[in-house]
Amino acid sequence: MLGLLDIFKSPNADILVKGNDLKFLGFDFNSEEKFYSTFGSPFSNSPMINAKTNFKLPECYNVQQKPYSALSKITRFSEEILFYMFYNMPQTYFQEAAAQELFNRKWRYHKKYSLWFSKEPGNEVVLKGDGYEKGVYIIYDPISLKQVKTECTLYYALLEDRSNSVIYNPYAMSKLS
Repeated sequence: MLGLLDIFKSPNADILVKGNDLKFLGFDFNSEEKFYSTFGSPFSNSPMINAKTNFKLPECYNVQQKPYSALSKITRFSEEILFYMFYNMPQTYFQEAAAQELFNRKWRYHKKYSLWFSKEPGNEVVLKGDGYEKGVYIIYDPISLKQVKTECTLYYALLEDRSNSVIYNPYAMSKLS
């Protein structure tokens, strides 16, 4: 920095400054009119093209949708997207909607382990008792983002019951408590 200071103190410091003085480009700085809306470039003698009058935006870009209308199509979402919504959007309507859709697809949420369980298709329950069942289940692992098959015992009291669950209004978008 000290070396640059010596250069700027020299009488030839003006050779370091590159550019043009805007007064020599023909601008009237005393005018009230804004020149930036028509100024194209210091290298052009013609004004800038007005994109609003010369170009039209295709109508397909002007689609007006209601907020959160994508959630009306939640039944078409893949399970990976539903799991993403559930684990990455906590305490929102999106998490609630994803949980309800997973429940509709026969997934059950384990309250103690915070994991989703589903019965392995084609496998019957090995042992069924009062308040529990043992069998082969698919567990969604949110760490590895994979569905893992395992044999375990599920206690009904530890599974969330969403059969009487209320779906919240998507337009309220307040945090769930």
